[in-house]
Amino acid sequence: MQLVGFLKNEDVFAGGDIALATAAGAWLGLEQSLFFVIYFSLIFIVYALPFRFFKVIYVPMGPAISLGFFLCLL
Repeated sequence: MQLVGFLKNEDVFAGGDIALATAAGAWLGLEQSLFFVIYFSLIFIVYALPFRFFKVIYVPMGPAISLGFFLCLL
């Protein structure tokens, strides 16, 4: 995601997304953080794909981060 933002020269993460992901990563610890990033990235891809068909530029990442965090807690 950062690579796409770098290539398009625009911000990919908002401040709230960074804060939410940081808090979730701190809560989960180093062992679960990798799974957390994989989960929320895959969830975000599935979640954001329909928005791209309707030409929506900004898609909130918070729901994907929250769901990835919840899956790691299970």
